Amino acid sequence: MMGTMNKMTQMTACTPTIDYVNAGNAGTPFFRIDVAAASLSMIALLTIALIILNDEKLKAHPNKMIAYVFLCDAYLFC
Repeated sequence: MMGTMNKMTQMTACTPTIDYVNAGNAGTPFFRIDVAAASLSMIALLTIALIILNDEKLKAHPNKMIAYVFLCDAYLFC
């Protein structure tokens, strides 16, 4: 039975015998979308943090702390 199923059927059926990481799919069918989403999120976090830290009106107490949280989150995406 296992020899007749293709890899996509095995992946959706949660068959533990499939080798998920190979050169063809890089570990997940949506790998490129995940990389693009993480990159976009990192850029957005850095942009907002730099805007907060560079504008004098936005440097109030909670905003400065939020900017540092955004910087830490962006670092973790790296």
